[in-house]
Amino acid sequence: DNNNFTNEAINRKVTIRSPIVPRSIIYGTVRKGGAIVHAETLNNNADLYLVVALCGHEVNSIGSVFFNDTEIQTGHLDGSGNVNTGTYSGKAQIIKHLGSTTQTVDTVLDGASTVWTNEHRLRGIAYLMIKLTYDVDVYPNGIPNISAVIQGKKILNVSTSATAYSNNPANVIYNYLTSSNGLGASTSEIDLTSFQQARSDCDDSISVTGGTQNRFTCNGVIELNKKPVEAIEDLVSSCAGTLTYQQGKFKLKVGKASSSTRILTDNDLAGELKIVTRPKRSQLYNKVKGTFVDSTTDYSVKEFNTQESSSFQTSDGETIVNEIELPFTTDPVEAQRLAMIVLKQSRQMMTLELLLKPEHLDLGVGDVFGFTSTKLGFTNKKFFILAFTLNADLSVSIVAQEYASTVYKCRTINN
Repeated sequence: DNNNFTNEAINRKVTIRSPIVPRSIIYGTVRKGGAIVHAETLNNNADLYLVVALCGHEVNSIGSVFFNDTEIQTGHLDGSGNVNTGTYSGKAQIIKHLGSTTQTVDTVLDGASTVWTNEHRLRGIAYLMIKLTYDVDVYPNGIPNISAVIQGKKILNVSTSATAYSNNPANVIYNYLTSSNGLGASTSEIDLTSFQQARSDCDDSISVTGGTQNRFTCNGVIELNKKPVEAIEDLVSSCAGTLTYQQGKFKLKVGKASSSTRILTDNDLAGELKIVTRPKRSQLYNKVKGTFVDSTTDYSVKEFNTQESSSFQTSDGETIVNEIELPFTTDPVEAQRLAMIVLKQSRQMMTLELLLKPEHLDLGVGDVFGFTSTKLGFTNKKFFILAFTLNADLSVSIVAQEYASTVYKCRTINN
């Protein structure tokens, strides 16, 4: 539900004062708070030392730190992490630890504290060590809320096999599927070719006002107490994708126009076909609105520009709204592009149910085929496979939806 995502995205930036919080995985770039796992006052209570754990894995980098909504950029710190610019100049020290498995103790805290020793290395945990120097004018409301802009987990590139920071949705979904903190699937369960194609499709350069951007990116946080099936749904939303598990393998397709796998004719049918020319009212809409986390406004939760079609509204005789959430999308134009795909997909009205001969058991969900049928008067009409069942006699039952490559054209409506 929409409120859940909104609450989760708002809470993401909050510092939690609790020793027990669910671990999280950061994919791509996000702004996130953490859990205070150690707090200690020293120097006659003049200095407060805080350890804020951000996530349970190594991250690529930690950039700007926010005290409440005041941004402290990396350039505002000296070589020892002391803030030397702005409100907190001389009143705060920020030391960033990226969470490597060979991480050593924070020497500043170790040197000042009697209880934090060189055994406190927090290996595999990215964290901030923050020293706040008491000043009632600088900290009128006590400890500020602390969050940071983080480039998250280093992950495998499915095409090059190199491990590095990436916000490509195919690399991210592959990592989550095969990670012990994710679904824990074995690499033999991945249709690698489909992930490599998806990675390339997501990296396509799309022209937007003022320049270009990648077709799809994936930036967000998965709390490890979330059900994997829900986490996967959220990840797949970032690329208008379909992830299927078929014949023992996960296969990924993303929202880009694809050509037909093959052309079927009446001769390929093993039984009757059923055609539905208009979807149920509940599956039809002509306006898409919703929320995302906007990286251009310090990662605040925002509504993207509503995507709608006046011609669809005229033909439906009313405005029918679908509300979506894009928890792994942080660019406003990309959010609109995804919403437009969702809107246009709902207008592909015709659905076919076909029983096919055994030679077509290599087809799968997400494949596009052309259908030429004298009975129906179709000549290479395109359909997209929504559901696939292999029957005991090796015939194949498929449900397919009308397909138009224009669904994936990149024009959006900018209000």
